[in-house]
Formats: sequence, structure tokens, C-alpha cells
Amino acid sequence: MRLSENRIRHLAREIAERLVAKGAVEASRGKADLATLAARVLNLDQKLEEEIDREAREQLSRQRTLPPPGTGEYQAAYDQARRRAAARRGIPY
Repeated sequence: MRLSENRIRHLAREIAERLVAKGAVEASRGKADLATLAARVLNLDQKLEEEIDREAREQLSRQRTLPPPGTGEYQAAYDQARRRAAARRGIPY
């Protein structure tokens, strides 16, 4: 699911607030800088998810026999292709 920039900024502020409130980090440069870093990480994660999704769909498109999209069989093949694409990047799925 693609997150909007507004949603990412909101989540980043929430993450920064909670980390500081729990004493998990010290925001020496301020919560705003911490929120910016959290937003950067969320954007990178979203980009990586999109790359894995694209790679999985490309793998499926090269298969000769493929169940129709929307079926449980297609979803199982897609999930398996996503796991393989994530594993190639060293990401547990």
C-alpha cells in the first residue's frame, strides 16, 4: 500500500514523539530532525517494497501458465515470488 507524503510525515512525527517520550533516543538536534530521519526511512522502505513488488510481478509475467489474477492460486504464486525477491535482497519476508 502506497502511503501519501502527508501520511508519512504524520507517522514520522508520531515515531519521533514516542521515541523521545519513552527515552529510547535523545533528540539533541530536536524532534523535527528526528522526524525527518524517520520519514526518510519510511520512504526508503516504501521504495524497497515497490521494487520487490515490481520484481515479483515481472517474474509472474514470464511464466507460461499462470492462474487468473484475483484467484487464490494467483495470490499464492505472487506471495511466493515476493518472498523470493525479498530473499535475494536479504530481507526476511
